[in-house]
Amino acid sequence: MKTKLAVVTLWAVTMIWGCGFVLSDIALRSLNPAQFMFLRFLIATAVMGLFNLKKLRHITPKEWRYGLTLGVILFLSFYLQTAGLKYTTPSKNAFLTALYVVFVPFFAFLIERRRIGKLKIVCALMAVTGSGVMSLTSDFHLGVGDSLTVACAVAFALQIYLTDLYVRSVRVEVLVFLQMAVTMCCSFLFALPTGIALPADGIGVVAVLASGIFATSLCYFMQTWSQQYVGETTSAIILSLESIFGMLFSVWLVHEPVTPRMVAGGAIIMAAVFLSVLRPTKVSTCVQTPENAPCHRE
Repeated sequence: MKTKLAVVTLWAVTMIWGCGFVLSDIALRSLNPAQFMFLRFLIATAVMGLFNLKKLRHITPKEWRYGLTLGVILFLSFYLQTAGLKYTTPSKNAFLTALYVVFVPFFAFLIERRRIGKLKIVCALMAVTGSGVMSLTSDFHLGVGDSLTVACAVAFALQIYLTDLYVRSVRVEVLVFLQMAVTMCCSFLFALPTGIALPADGIGVVAVLASGIFATSLCYFMQTWSQQYVGETTSAIILSLESIFGMLFSVWLVHEPVTPRMVAGGAIIMAAVFLSVLRPTKVSTCVQTPENAPCHRE
């Protein structure tokens, strides 16, 4: 029952995140990436802290270590994605971010030496081809925004993979709070050279608030909770559907034009994403171990 609920929860996350690309695009009209991220994660940290005061009174060394690691990676993921959105469209940003699904198995190979099947390699090549169709210019150069977004996909893949490893031995609420807090602190440091700023208009304020409350604190709690019951590969494939919702919301809310190359490249990327889980690996489970002992995965 919890597995089914976790799958439904991840679907809800994809819909909110899909709208989040548009919210970010609106906020970035008057803020630079670091300023927007600081405000976004300041709100998310406050929300998570407010609802989990009792659980935050005693944080274990393992939770500090895991939270710090995921927080730094999450900062890099969002900074690269947000910076990329400055130079590309919300739809392309959404589709290229979905490449993280293909990268997740490669981190499993590098960290745990899990075997990468031929199908995964084919999917990776398909995803790269789709990115090229969508993003390469006539002189075969990848745009700055597209390059930053591909880099963010690699970072997001590592974040998803490590979340699957960490969440089975620490408290979800504490792990999410620490991620939000570390990302907020990193964003603050990056925003200092230009100064902290607020959105220039009302719609910008709404975009920042919605991003912080719904697309960040709520969604990352939902994602982290769900990954206790759904394996990292399955989680990645479901979460990648945010690219579809991202395109739909972009067309609907900001009237972004859809080009044939965008449709063709996006279709190839999504085909690679779905093919990558045709032969899913066995969902990892965690065998209970003594306190502070590493979680044994089967």
